[in-house]
Amino acid sequence: MKEINSDKMFVLLFWVKWYPESTEIRNELNRLAGKLSYLIVGWCDCDRDVSLVNHYEISKVPFILLMHVSQTKTKFRAAKQATV
Repeated sequence: MKEINSDKMFVLLFWVKWYPESTEIRNELNRLAGKLSYLIVGWCDCDRDVSLVNHYEISKVPFILLMHVSQTKTKFRAAKQATV
């Protein structure tokens, strides 16, 4: 597995298909990720990925979670275990 540069930031967008602004934000984040080499973008469909929504205690959408990549290993390992 390739080592991730420690200067990168990770953005996780919690979104829903039925809210038009969610799609606009998702498209804009995708565009930014193409321009900014230090930005990694992911999305969570709140209607589908309920365990991840519960893990981060998301109560409103759209919601953007920004983390330094050094924080993602433990947080996503815990989130993955929560979904199993």
